[in-house]
Amino acid sequence: MSDREIVFEKKYGTEETKICAGFKSNGEYDISGFDAGPLLEKIFSDDDYEYGMTILKSDLQEFASILCGAGYSVPEPFVRNLIPTLRRAFEGGMEFRTLELLCSERGLDVQNWTHR
Repeated sequence: MSDREIVFEKKYGTEETKICAGFKSNGEYDISGFDAGPLLEKIFSDDDYEYGMTILKSDLQEFASILCGAGYSVPEPFVRNLIPTLRRAFEGGMEFRTLELLCSERGLDVQNWTHR
């Protein structure tokens, strides 16, 4: 995967969250992350929780529109500016599950996955 970057990283004491995004060689946009720490082990009997979503190349304009609707403008050329825009969104308090919900509400067909 090229152009894959960390868009959010935070430690909460012994807990940690990291989210990365980038383009696959076929032009799809991949966003994935994990939460890790002892609290997750108490909840899920595992100390990490991984999740992700993939936006099809044909849906990138709609995805940029969803980010704009959430208050995060995506300057032209929007494809090149998706990573910095996602960084601003997550640093501004956007949560991964909120982003998934926004995509679902707009009917955007994203491929979601989780792993515990």
